[in-house]
Amino acid sequence: MKTAWILIPFALALSACAQPSSNATIPAMTADQCQFVDWREAGWRDGAAGLTQSAFDERAAICRASGVTLDDSAYFEGRVAGLQAYCAPTNGYRLGVEGAAHTNVCPPGLREEFLAEFDRGRSDRAQAGAGEWQRTIGVNTRIGVGTSGRRSGVGISIGL
Repeated sequence: MKTAWILIPFALALSACAQPSSNATIPAMTADQCQFVDWREAGWRDGAAGLTQSAFDERAAICRASGVTLDDSAYFEGRVAGLQAYCAPTNGYRLGVEGAAHTNVCPPGLREEFLAEFDRGRSDRAQAGAGEWQRTIGVNTRIGVGTSGRRSGVGISIGL
């Protein structure tokens, strides 16, 4: 039981960090990190986060200045795959309901349905604010402590 009291502040700190961000930011990169970048993975992450090409341009400038050769084609292959996740209609709806902005990065063929669901989410958000109920998105934190014979465990579950 003593362990549970120690973990409560930890779980609360984690739940505070888990708030969704509506505006994606460009991850910082140092010149030393340029040597070890998996450009395909970086492209996927940027695409899935809805970042614009300026994310690549900014990192590319840092890496080129430090003499590192970039794998542009791997980055953009990963980015295209990541955009499939970002531009999914369900993500468009989620962004709309949250009141977040979208970054207008979805390519034709994905853009139309993404924007339709984004607008539907915005509409649902507006209706929820005018009605008797309000849709909320929050963080739930659960801590469990249990014993079973000789074994004991502590679990932390954070849901968005």
